[in-house]
Amino acid sequence: MILLHAGFDGLDISFRSTISPELVARLKSAKDEAEAVKQGVGIDLNGVRFEVGPSGGIGGYAFVLDAGPRRGIWTIKKPNAKDPWGLAYSSRARPLAMKGIDYVRQDIDLMLDALGCAVPNDGVSIRRVDYAIDFHDPGFVLDPYDFVTHSQTKSSTYLELSDARVNGRSGRVSSATFGKMPGRQVIVYDKREEALAKNKLDWFFIWDEAMERLGQPALDYSDPAGSRVWRSEFRLAKRALRDRAGIKGWVSLYTGLAVELQKLTHDIELRVPSDSADRTDWTVHPNWEVLRDVLSNDLFEHELKIDEAALTAEDLRHKQNEFLKLTAGHAITFAALEGVEASDIDAFLEDLPWRLQACVEQSSRPIADRLRDARKKYSALLCA
Repeated sequence: MILLHAGFDGLDISFRSTISPELVARLKSAKDEAEAVKQGVGIDLNGVRFEVGPSGGIGGYAFVLDAGPRRGIWTIKKPNAKDPWGLAYSSRARPLAMKGIDYVRQDIDLMLDALGCAVPNDGVSIRRVDYAIDFHDPGFVLDPYDFVTHSQTKSSTYLELSDARVNGRSGRVSSATFGKMPGRQVIVYDKREEALAKNKLDWFFIWDEAMERLGQPALDYSDPAGSRVWRSEFRLAKRALRDRAGIKGWVSLYTGLAVELQKLTHDIELRVPSDSADRTDWTVHPNWEVLRDVLSNDLFEHELKIDEAALTAEDLRHKQNEFLKLTAGHAITFAALEGVEASDIDAFLEDLPWRLQACVEQSSRPIADRLRDARKKYSALLCA
């Protein structure tokens, strides 16, 4: 087993504060525009850029503001004297993994200032915390039956059937979930598979950095069996944090989280099967012991060093390829609608640039404005 990553993966917080009537008016105007164009509209607040969505959020939140891939999502209510908890924030996994929770906390304060919101010391409510540990172990096979859980813990598994379809073998388990939100939950799953499926390129940078730091050869991600990375994710939601552990704000999170995560690893345990019919007699799996040891260390320490410029450049390349594929796909569909046969596709594509140029020139909006808006929308990819 090689430990590749350990750190926070999710953070949801509510704040006892409300936005000003002036900001309500600005957000409503941006939201109306977003509804009209059916996509987010950018807005600059005191030097921080947000994208206002065309709809609100569940739970009475009138506005949804996306602070970008290096930050997260704000959901904001209109001021209401009967409900002082007017803001909520959900961090993306990327800043937590790349820079740690202390950085995210400071960044949240910066965005609160941009929103013009002051939050009292007791005005922070931690709603959910996810902590993830990634490990590489080519010999590890996920079997939900190897987990021993509390009698009241619910579990579920998901079978990946691609092996059965291709090779006629029985499906392998790629994910097992124990517990239920909004309480406590553990999920063990094939993170390499998910990262490839969802194009989460940052995880490959993180794992490569870990292998290099450990003096290990880089993983060949084209080889599923040889490069499989398993994630154990430990999740605590508001019911477990506040009601069970008394974790409400930042101070109690720092002092009480490790204990609660340790308890979770004892209530849900991965064990090594034996001949004993009593599964509680089975020994704890060595990998689980390592994970438990990780959770006994300083959870808030962060030492990861990733070349963010290189990662952003890779993100930009991926986005460019994504648009190139979309453009090619639309071109083929356009050709089909015009009755073009395969033998004539080269001639069609040779003529296409002139038709595209004419279409752009006939647009009612100046090309400079459209380029400016596109750069703003993808500014996070262009700042490397």
